[in-house]
Amino acid sequence: MHRFFPLLYHIPAGSSWVMVVWLCLWRLNGACQPLEYTVSPTYEDETMKLRITVQFDGTHTGKSYLNYQSNQFGVDGQMDFISFPDQMPGVSIFKEPDSNRFVVIHAPDARVQATYLLTDLQGKMPFYNYCCFNPIIKPTYFHVQAGHLLATPSHYWDGPDDIQTVHFNMENFPPEWVLHSSFGKGPKQHVALRNAQLGYAIFVGGDFRRYAFKVANQPVYFVTRGEWTQFTDDTLRNLLQKTVEGHRVFWQDFSDTLYSVTFLPIDDAPWSDKAKSASCGGSGLTNSFMSFATNNPGIDYDYIRYVYVHELMHRWIGIKIENANEEKQYWFSEGFTEYFTLKNSLRYGFIDVNKFLQQLNDDFMAEHYSSTTKLFPNDSLNYERFWNGGRDWEKLPYRRGCIYAFHLDNYIRKKSKGAQNLDMMMRQILKAVQANPNQKLDHLFFTRMVRQSAGKKGVLDFQKFIEKGIPIDFAQAPLPIGLNLEVVDMPKINKFEPPGKTKPEIVKNIPQFRRNPNISEQALKAALLQ
Repeated sequence: MHRFFPLLYHIPAGSSWVMVVWLCLWRLNGACQPLEYTVSPTYEDETMKLRITVQFDGTHTGKSYLNYQSNQFGVDGQMDFISFPDQMPGVSIFKEPDSNRFVVIHAPDARVQATYLLTDLQGKMPFYNYCCFNPIIKPTYFHVQAGHLLATPSHYWDGPDDIQTVHFNMENFPPEWVLHSSFGKGPKQHVALRNAQLGYAIFVGGDFRRYAFKVANQPVYFVTRGEWTQFTDDTLRNLLQKTVEGHRVFWQDFSDTLYSVTFLPIDDAPWSDKAKSASCGGSGLTNSFMSFATNNPGIDYDYIRYVYVHELMHRWIGIKIENANEEKQYWFSEGFTEYFTLKNSLRYGFIDVNKFLQQLNDDFMAEHYSSTTKLFPNDSLNYERFWNGGRDWEKLPYRRGCIYAFHLDNYIRKKSKGAQNLDMMMRQILKAVQANPNQKLDHLFFTRMVRQSAGKKGVLDFQKFIEKGIPIDFAQAPLPIGLNLEVVDMPKINKFEPPGKTKPEIVKNIPQFRRNPNISEQALKAALLQ
């Protein structure tokens, strides 16, 4: 899922001084020298911690604040992972009570060096419950999100679109270790980026295996470790390559100069007659996405295929086309991503028509039309409900947005007599935000784009089905040629409850889509992709 920011500039070796001088000329707060991080290992009682030293230009007052993402990805209490060793003479650092920042005391206007330690706390619970959004630091490898690794001076960025130069150094690790981050391979990186881009990145090092391939002559890296039991590295790398190539062709966008994917095995998840735990997931990040899966028979290739196609689609839906108000546009960044995960998996040959319909019917139509939240308007969704309100709240924007995207695709296709579809509208949205980098995906902008492709009724449908949350009546909606609607009563299945434990509730009037027996699978596939 979800928040996800592109890297704006990579600074070639030998040219970083140009950016630094330019920043000095226009910045008014005096923070002219680049921000510099050095990450190194430190060992204690056979455990490893990460030692992070940050160098920055201090404030005029002699008191600077370092922001730390203590609740990133909905996981609270990340500040507990931080401790402070002895500092340089004249420098002191401590956690500010009831906040997500450190306070650094230093000489006024000085170049400041502050150090903190990052600890792995996974011993308090099994790894499969701990992984993978918490810092993972073992003697053989580390896997840490930048928001948990890098505290940022609050005075270095003037606003959300401000650009700052940052140097990364990973040093004193064993020479055989693979070191990699969202900003490239190797121990040293020099980049210029926004503050938000810095917070959403991944840093890994250790006994990883790194593979590389090129798309339109630009590098893509696949980084993994461990011994996968259900598939090979080659299978995963080929899936990644097909997906990256397919998505860039779909969007007609080959502008990315660097992309990395990390894939971490969760080896301790139980899989026996007494207990079974299977999960996979990931998160789109700056120029990258991190992914993970339980390494047992509960995870097969199809799970991984879904995660890769979904998360890589976030490179555009959610990153290059950015939400204006996070949860208020999750129907778009998550729901439309779900729809194009389905549609492009069919397009790329990863699934067939039967699988497309099964997933559309089971995972979206049945789940949404039997959901306890299906009638809530869009503005009812907020951070607290999404992260802590239970599965029906969490999945509401995924399901509602996917179903609406399917309807909008069909409506545009019918209105234009097959000349246009939602694919084209999405590329028009991308061009519009690329032409105006300040344009975010809000409802006013979206309805303007809908009006161009679907007319006034398309706008009214958006207001009805998304903003008001009224379920779509597919008996009154256009469908692709060869697709029939069947409205059925069916039991509400709790996928997380053992079968037979409770008698399932019967939910009435669930829309389901069936292939017309008089049309071939190939013809229906063509109609769905038209």
